[in-house]
Amino acid sequence: MTVEFRVLPVAEAIAWIRAWTDHDWPMGLQEAFGIRDRLGWRLSPGDGTLFATKMSDDGRADGFIDDVDEYGNIEGVWFPLSSRGGDGDDATCDPLARSAYRAYVGALSELWGAPSDNTRDDHTEHSWVLPNDVTVTLGGLSALIIAEIDSPSITRLDREIAYYEEEGYLTPGTLDAP
Repeated sequence: MTVEFRVLPVAEAIAWIRAWTDHDWPMGLQEAFGIRDRLGWRLSPGDGTLFATKMSDDGRADGFIDDVDEYGNIEGVWFPLSSRGGDGDDATCDPLARSAYRAYVGALSELWGAPSDNTRDDHTEHSWVLPNDVTVTLGGLSALIIAEIDSPSITRLDREIAYYEEEGYLTPGTLDAP
């Protein structure tokens, strides 16, 4: 069975992203569940922080609400803007994913200005830090496009880590997840 590779229309992708970025932060878990539900994402049985968007080909969870801090606030959310490409489908997925990715970057740049470009190897990544200190990261591989929204507390933590790396107190990458 072949699964068709799909990407969200630009306007819908931006609406999904802005549902999170335009909300007041810090954000509690119940508020995050409300946004998840308004977007029509289906929660995963037994764990409301895992959900399936309409980009999930098989109804399994394809996104998540990130950890809750000691104050009961979420640290962010991660969700796809495309379906996952199938094995060996790069020839079909890659041009569509690249085109959609460029369109998303263009639309977000119109909203928030030029992004930082963190592209490395086969992974393309662009980020915007918004005036409310929410960070939006758009990531892309040949057959998957994701959006990651980080809370202001995570944005501040990332700034502190960058500062300590620049000052030589930390070796760059020391705190990266394995």
